[in-house]
Amino acid sequence: MHQYSFEKLDIWKLSIKLACQIYQLTETLPNDEKYGLSSQLKRASSSISSRVYIKIHCFNFFHSFTL
Repeated sequence: MHQYSFEKLDIWKLSIKLACQIYQLTETLPNDEKYGLSSQLKRASSSISSRVYIKIHCFNFFHSFTL
């Protein structure tokens, strides 16, 4: 299986691990928090790994034009 450059970064691996832990934690929250705190925590934890990917992708894209 091919591994992309961002998948080799420790920060990306940690962000995936954190997101998994947050998802498990939100399962223990009361049902009335399903669309409040739980949803916000899930979205925030998922965005960390996405932002790492975007930054690496943009960095590689813009540096491909340098001489």
